[in-house]
Amino acid sequence: MKLYARIISALLVVFMIISTVACANNDGKVNEKDSDSSTSEVSPKDDIFSDYPDVNYNGKDFIINLCGVDEKQFAVDKDEAKEITSYACYKRDLAVSERFGITIKTNVDTSDTRAGHNNFVKYVKSNDFLYHISGGDVWLFSIPLMQDVLIDLMQLENISYGEEWWYPEINDMQTINGKIFGLAGSMDASIVQYLSVVFFNMDLLQDFGYQVQDVYDMVYNMEWHLDKFDEIIKPMYKDSNQSGDRDAEDIYGVFCPRSIACDPFPISCGGSVLSIDSAGGFVIKVDDERNVRALEKLCNIFYQNTGSFSDIDYYAGGEFVSGKSTFLFGYTNLAFTSMRQMKTAYGMLPYPMLDAEQDGYHSLVVDGLSEWFCGKTLPLEEYDFVSLIMDAYAKYTYYNVLPVYFDEALKNRYSEDPQTAKMVDLINESASFDISAMFGLDLDMYYIFRYSIEENDTNLLKRVDRRRKAYNSYMKKVYALYE
Repeated sequence: MKLYARIISALLVVFMIISTVACANNDGKVNEKDSDSSTSEVSPKDDIFSDYPDVNYNGKDFIINLCGVDEKQFAVDKDEAKEITSYACYKRDLAVSERFGITIKTNVDTSDTRAGHNNFVKYVKSNDFLYHISGGDVWLFSIPLMQDVLIDLMQLENISYGEEWWYPEINDMQTINGKIFGLAGSMDASIVQYLSVVFFNMDLLQDFGYQVQDVYDMVYNMEWHLDKFDEIIKPMYKDSNQSGDRDAEDIYGVFCPRSIACDPFPISCGGSVLSIDSAGGFVIKVDDERNVRALEKLCNIFYQNTGSFSDIDYYAGGEFVSGKSTFLFGYTNLAFTSMRQMKTAYGMLPYPMLDAEQDGYHSLVVDGLSEWFCGKTLPLEEYDFVSLIMDAYAKYTYYNVLPVYFDEALKNRYSEDPQTAKMVDLINESASFDISAMFGLDLDMYYIFRYSIEENDTNLLKRVDRRRKAYNSYMKKVYALYE
């Protein structure tokens, strides 16, 4: 499933971040050039609004409520738009405001993301109309959904459903009986920040006897699966502190992943967690045979393989950045954040398949994806206004903001790696979403692999059976909202 075709050429460069050593000064420090917005050479698409009606709302406020969504991407003040990414967001807000004669404002809920969703529910139930649109992490979407305070967004006629800036592959999954209460789309950049990937340390890989091209060829030849991963990390251990004990100071093939890094495994292994059948009903898939086999293989890798460090008290991402592991299971936002501290070259691969017979690679869009919704207190006379601005905002972001995020990740940095570019293309083509993420807060179904791996518990059937009655009861309540 290709989620983001339009800016794939820009997406490719995110992971072309090669060794900081090549860009170091004589004192060994990285030459970090200023990323001031004035240095940006991103060529904007300038016909974004040509298909929209010529309307002027005479300064009317368009208010966006942010429940944990990155506030730095919205209503950016010109004086604060010093980074290339924030400047692109500022230009977007300016363009939308001038084209439609509106004023973009935000409400940033300063409480935690869960409380922000609860506050949204309270204001709707109080019959207050405060915000035109709200956004938050998809795993918290069940808070307003289950309180039945959302409008069916199919009523917003100016939204271009099916267009690429409203990620149709994801929204089709969220549409039940012709209704959809939350939208995934390019109102922000979360789609490029939360896609599952495997990072690898090129230097360590070669230290353990592999060439970088070897792992790329495994992927191309459909040999990148859990058994192969198990095999290649087995000899990847070095007692770097010469203590004679296996501890966190040593070098390994992989540190046992935890939390969000475990969530993609059911999907990457060719399975799913929750699906919808042809009649529109929910079908629990998390305990399918593929997932049972996948969990057994994963626990064997992370707890029995000599190339794995299994103590989950250590953050695998930090250990990877510090050069203590060859591989890291993670997601794309790490390329924008902690990976910038890498002192050695790294590349990127898709999550491994379950086995060589699998139909292909599958990369999960994890639960940090933003979900956008409107409360029932939104007046009917506001529907056309809200849907028009939402659509224009998302379309501009898709074409003119998201590419800048990629450019900023590479800007003034490191040489390109065309093989890594191909890997990103492959990952993008295989991007997938699981509808269980929408109910992450209320059900542990979406997170069942993280709990099982962290506890080294391979009895998936027993774990699911203990919860099956609660799962079915909950899904009946969800389905009732769409009838």
